[in-house]
Amino acid sequence: MSLSAWVRRATLPFVVATSLVFTGCNSDQTGPKTPLEVPASYDATSYAANAVDSYQTRTEFAALQAKLKTARNKSVTLNESELVALYAPLRALTSASFTSVVDMHLANAALASGQTFDATKTPAENGVGGVYGSFYFDKYGRDIEEHVQKGLFATMFYYQALQITADGTTAAEVDDLVALFGANPSFKNTDKAATDADVFCAAYAARRDKNDGTGLYTQMKNAFIKAQAAAKAGANYTPELNEAVADIKLTWEKSQMATAINYLYSVMTRLSATTLDDAAKASAIHSFGEASGILIGWHSLSDSQRKITTTELTELLTLLNMTPGVEPSCHVFWHDPFSNLPRLNQAAEKLQTIYGFTEAEMEDFKKNWVGEQSRI
Repeated sequence: MSLSAWVRRATLPFVVATSLVFTGCNSDQTGPKTPLEVPASYDATSYAANAVDSYQTRTEFAALQAKLKTARNKSVTLNESELVALYAPLRALTSASFTSVVDMHLANAALASGQTFDATKTPAENGVGGVYGSFYFDKYGRDIEEHVQKGLFATMFYYQALQITADGTTAAEVDDLVALFGANPSFKNTDKAATDADVFCAAYAARRDKNDGTGLYTQMKNAFIKAQAAAKAGANYTPELNEAVADIKLTWEKSQMATAINYLYSVMTRLSATTLDDAAKASAIHSFGEASGILIGWHSLSDSQRKITTTELTELLTLLNMTPGVEPSCHVFWHDPFSNLPRLNQAAEKLQTIYGFTEAEMEDFKKNWVGEQSRI
C-alpha cells in the first residue's frame, strides 16, 4: 500500500506493531529455495513514480523549514498564521502526540522573531526569547527551528515509514522508504552533491559515516537494496524482507542517536572552552537544541515503534533538564557549564550503552565526515 493510500487519501487509524520487526506478506514455504540474490546497486526504474507522495512531503517540509530559518535574521518577523498554513499539509502525516508540540513551537517562533535573546537571563526577561548570535530561541533557550525539524524527523518521516509498512512491504513501498529517509537510489552518501544530494535524516546519517564501507549510511543503503530484492523475489523471501526492513528501522534510529551524540559532544566542547564569545555560546545552545530535539521527537513515539524505551528517553531528557511535562531549565548548561556539562557526557554514555556503540564509533560520531572528507 502506498504512502498516498495510507495518508493522503485515507483516514484509517494506525495500528501499532506488536514487535520491533516490520511485518511482510505471509508465505508458505514448502521446500528448499535458492538464496536471495542481492544486487550491488538499487534499481531506480520505478523510484520516481513510486516516491511522488514522499517527495511532495519532502518539498512541503523544506518550505516550512526555510520559512523558520529566515527568523535567524533579527529584521524578520514571522507570522504564526503563515507558519500554521505551511505546516497544514504535514499535520496529518505527524504522529498525533507531536502535533501540539509543533503548534507550540510555531507560536513561539512568531513571538521570538524580531526580538533579542539575552543568554545571561533565562527564562528570557522579555518572556518570548529572540535572536542570539546566528540563531533564535524561545524564552527557555530552546532552538525553535531545530526542535521542529529534528522532532519531525522521528514523528513524521520515520512515523510514515512505520505506517506504510504496517501491512507488509512491497517493492514500491521500499522506494517510499528511501525517499522518506531522505536518500535517493544513487545513495550519494553526502548532502553536498550537486545532484541527488542526501537530505534530512539521510544527510545526518552521511555525516556519521566514514565512507569505509561499514558506517551507518552504508548499512542503510545495503538494507534498502536487500529489501527491494526480497520484495521483488516474491513471498518465499518474506523472512529476508522482514529482516532487511527491520535493519532499516533500527539503523535509521541508530543514525539519529549517533547525531544526538555528535551534538552533545559539540555542546560540551564549546561550553568548556577557556574563552567563550557570544557567537560560540549561541552555537552551543543551537547544538543543544539539535540534540534535545532529536530525543524529544523519538520520545513522542511508543515503545513498540523503537528500540530505545520511553523510560530511557525520559531519563536522557531529565539529564538535559528537559523532562517531559516539566518546565525546561536547560539554561543551566550555559549559565554554569562546569557543574552541569558532566550530565551531557552521562547522556552520551547512556546512548552508547543502549545501542552498543563502540568507543571507536563514539569518537567517530564527534565528526562530520562529509566535511572532513570533502565529499561532494
